[in-house]
Amino acid sequence: MPQEPAVKTTPYAQKLSSHPISHDDGAAEMGKKVDRELDPYRSTRIGELIDHIFPEPLIPGSDKTIDDIYSAITTGDDWLFSATTRTWKSCPNLSVASNNGDVEVDFASFLNTLATRISVVVGKECRRIATGAYAGNRNHLPGGPGSERRPDVLFFEKEGPQSWETVISHWEVKNKHKYWRQARTQVGEGARLIYESQYDRRFVVAASILGFDIILHLLDRAGEVSSATFDMRGQPRAFLRIFTATIFSEKDRLGYDPSITTLEDGRRCVTVAQESYVIEDWVYRSHSIRGRGTACWRASRNGVTYAIKDYWTDMSRAVTEAEFLREAENHAVEGVPRLVAHEVAEFRGQKDTTKLIRPILSEEMYSKMYLDAYTSVGERVHMRLVMTPFAMPITHFKTKGELVGAFIDVIEAHKQLVEKANILHRDISVNNIMLVESSDQEGKNGRRRGLLIDLDYAAHYSPDDAQKDRKVALLERTGTTPFMAIDLLSASGQRVHVPRWDLESFFYVLIWVFILYDGPCKSERKIKFSDTVLFKWTNDDFESIGMNKYAAVTSPDFWESKVLRWVAPYFADLKPCLTRIRDLLFFTEEKTHDKFIRILQEEFEKLPDEGSSGDEEASEENLPTTQTSAVEQFRSSYAMAGVNGLIAEGRPDSEWSGKQDDEGAEGSDSAAAGPSHSWADIASTGSRGRKRTAGEIAESRGDYTESGISPDSRSRGWVSDPSAFRTPSPVRSPPSWGSTRVRAEGSRKSHSRGPTSSESSKRHRGQ
Repeated sequence: MPQEPAVKTTPYAQKLSSHPISHDDGAAEMGKKVDRELDPYRSTRIGELIDHIFPEPLIPGSDKTIDDIYSAITTGDDWLFSATTRTWKSCPNLSVASNNGDVEVDFASFLNTLATRISVVVGKECRRIATGAYAGNRNHLPGGPGSERRPDVLFFEKEGPQSWETVISHWEVKNKHKYWRQARTQVGEGARLIYESQYDRRFVVAASILGFDIILHLLDRAGEVSSATFDMRGQPRAFLRIFTATIFSEKDRLGYDPSITTLEDGRRCVTVAQESYVIEDWVYRSHSIRGRGTACWRASRNGVTYAIKDYWTDMSRAVTEAEFLREAENHAVEGVPRLVAHEVAEFRGQKDTTKLIRPILSEEMYSKMYLDAYTSVGERVHMRLVMTPFAMPITHFKTKGELVGAFIDVIEAHKQLVEKANILHRDISVNNIMLVESSDQEGKNGRRRGLLIDLDYAAHYSPDDAQKDRKVALLERTGTTPFMAIDLLSASGQRVHVPRWDLESFFYVLIWVFILYDGPCKSERKIKFSDTVLFKWTNDDFESIGMNKYAAVTSPDFWESKVLRWVAPYFADLKPCLTRIRDLLFFTEEKTHDKFIRILQEEFEKLPDEGSSGDEEASEENLPTTQTSAVEQFRSSYAMAGVNGLIAEGRPDSEWSGKQDDEGAEGSDSAAAGPSHSWADIASTGSRGRKRTAGEIAESRGDYTESGISPDSRSRGWVSDPSAFRTPSPVRSPPSWGSTRVRAEGSRKSHSRGPTSSESSKRHRGQ
């Protein structure tokens, strides 16, 4: 039979999601996860970074310079700095350990005294304030999920409320330079909470105070850059520049987006393609720093509701999501959003990119700092899309008929994308299947229809390789681990993405819903997530996840005990449907859209128009129950990355080195292709050395998506015994697995290091 046309891609890079930080997530655990996200994308000791971020003039409407301010505070009887003794009057001894925030409170008081003096010098009222009130255990900073965070010194508007939603900048204070790593971690934690809590941040500026040493940090969607360390007593002008900018500069110089404004009633307004939209609700926010940083808003204009997607995409992508949506519309594809407007956001008349934020970092500098080519930072551009209709997540289905019908719709939409527009989605997940309210689009029996969203990681699908001239995206392996096809998880080198992999992803989404939800309207099931097979699909290295999936869907015993047994009673009458889809995808040659849809359609016809068949009263087969839902456990346990999102890139899978398939770069689509190593061999061989989980690999690279799940546990898969694969069923191994080699984990080169001991010894730290 003819093979499916294939899409050539660059070497795969896993694309994972960012989960919200749970309210129960400890500060220590949050810090570990933030470091794993940022470490490969930190650029340290950047010369002239302070002057670049805060060039003069610093104060709107004033011609006073830092030299003017320095001269004023070093002369007269009311001096604040002595150049002779290198002493800041009223500044506490920052080399002394804090006792429940007392040093931070005193330091903030000194900063406010300095702000008052600068205000007199420049003739401008100071409208911001520093506070150390939240450093100890006495006060909790409201807003955001960072209830356990105790930020040291925060800057706010004087007249406004104080919460994570209003933090302008944060400084982390340590009494010795040797604690620079802890300070840097806390800077990252604070930046993430600010990003998660504020609509309008392009970047975050923060500082580490290490005794009297200072490091300036800038965190944006490409990662983090930081300055060389300086002593605030030996280089008082550098300290004055940072502080004066924080207190007096316009907010857009501190990372705020001036294109988002506040109306008199408190609502936000954003302009896209010269049209103004009122933001009614912030329905999705990215929960990572580096990556696309996607925000999704429910917005309105002239009484019409729209979905606005705001994100930072990889500049190397030659075809944008907006272009794919236009192509889909031009080819009359149904079941995908309609693009109303789009734009590249601008900042002060220029295209808003991370290069605009940090132009001081040249390509040459990046290449020197990042020895691993795959860790290249890349340039990101700020995009906005306005789309219609506004839709609800698939988990908000009202009946089983509506759920099954929605899957019919989105698989049909996927088919039309492939056959009409030559577009392959490549990121099917539970987050990219939506329901269109019946007021927007009516279907059979008035049910809501399915909508397939998020084409940002789509690719042109053509047997003639329509992308051969496409500029290679830096971080290209697409997929969301619990929904990724087995072949994709096992792929090594230049492989191709084919439609049947997306069909397999639809199948895994059905399993996800059937196990984690026990009824309509987002009714989350109260079982232990760690007891389910899904835990092993989110919680290990790529190979082990693939092996677990393969065993679960092809072994009769595992299919029954690990999948069907865990299907919620509400969906019990759909178990035969699930098994038929499994058989189609893993035990037949023709894995087509039409065959998949036919199975669902036959089941749809059997279901009542409303309500359920009554199986929801069936027993839970003595499965362990919990006080919280499995979905909430998942969010809390994998707090680094988010379940609800839209995407940031992964990168080529250099952690797993191996030969290319014998068939060449395109691999083989033949179901009969056999591996060069048996599954039992792979399972028994295991890793040479400790394998990192997919989550560890992804997080160390910053491979966060906003439309997937990022694993984070170190536990191994439950398919560890070679005998587990010796089942009586005539199961064939996945065609691509034979090329996979398990790579021992080596020590990853660090691309951001602290100062050496010799460098530190040269600094005067006031100890």
